[in-house]
Amino acid sequence: MDRNCSSLHNSGTNISNCFDQVQAGETDSTICTLERYFVPFIAVIGVLGNLLALTVFLRKSMRNNSSSFFLAVRCLSDAGFLLVLMVIWVSTVFELYLSKVLFVCKALIFLTYVFGCLSVWLVIFVTAENYTRICKPFLVHRLCKTLYAKNIFFVILVVIISSYSFPFWAMTDNCVPFAAHYEFVTIMVYIDSVLTLFLPIILIAILMAAIVTSTIQARKRRRRLSRSKMRKTMNPTKKVTTMLFAVTVTFIVLNIPSHSVRLWLMVSTFLEHDNVGTSAVSISQTISSLLYYLSMSINVIIYYIFGSKFRRTLNGLFLPKELSEHSSTRSDGSTARETLRKVSMPLLGEINYAANNDSFCLGHTMTPTKSSYL
Repeated sequence: MDRNCSSLHNSGTNISNCFDQVQAGETDSTICTLERYFVPFIAVIGVLGNLLALTVFLRKSMRNNSSSFFLAVRCLSDAGFLLVLMVIWVSTVFELYLSKVLFVCKALIFLTYVFGCLSVWLVIFVTAENYTRICKPFLVHRLCKTLYAKNIFFVILVVIISSYSFPFWAMTDNCVPFAAHYEFVTIMVYIDSVLTLFLPIILIAILMAAIVTSTIQARKRRRRLSRSKMRKTMNPTKKVTTMLFAVTVTFIVLNIPSHSVRLWLMVSTFLEHDNVGTSAVSISQTISSLLYYLSMSINVIIYYIFGSKFRRTLNGLFLPKELSEHSSTRSDGSTARETLRKVSMPLLGEINYAANNDSFCLGHTMTPTKSSYL
């Protein structure tokens, strides 16, 4: 049971465990050294990148889109998580012992839970919106509205804050559960796994399966259509679907290692195996945690590469108008960008096509939309 309670500190405090333990082997020592220097780099770059992306999404040309709202809130959530991670790192490396300050330890646990869970569900909402745009295009005008997005976010935020408020009343100042609440805190650890691991995996898998199925159907349909007809059916929604698809795929790839290690540790702890604390597990947990942090740090890069409107808006913040327009136009048609797409995301080209053709999904006919695209 003690292992369950130790997991309350979430992935952010793995760094503390790494520095506090005396490592027996050179491999463990190297991993901890890498973590010691990579964590602040990832955190600082991530906070700055997310704040920059947030600035872009709040611009007038971007903020009236429901996708932009979800991604803007995700920027805030990821930046908050990385800031908490940086506080833990500073406290550990410089021996400030901030966790011993009244309420600080509880606040750190609460914030890591809230930010971590919120980021996961925002990706789910982004994936759901992408599913709507690709497989239910006739519902885009009805469902993909900023007002709906704000209402959904408010509801999920209230639920998450309420669910993870237990550190403030169920734990001591040293972040140890009170005896009377020990079983409840243990149950909350497993509930967190359901909310941030099992349920999101199921939902994202279902939505992505539908999206991929539609793109495969679109690929077959594209082979039967001429280039001229393809040009006639082009629709601006493709820009949204491309970037949202890239966001989801990147999130899945960088989060799979962390979730896999976490799932394995949960099963091993439940079965009371003795190999939970081995060197190999520590190394795996450290590397997967760094990838998890990285998934929150590179958002602005994904948005810039795959979001043409995001790219134009960002260029407009730093470049003269003429140069910004020229750069965006050249970037949209650049060979390098197309090569990157083909190498890293083979399905993106099909996603573009799937979002812009008649009756490609479930026999429905796409209705042209006027929604702004990213």
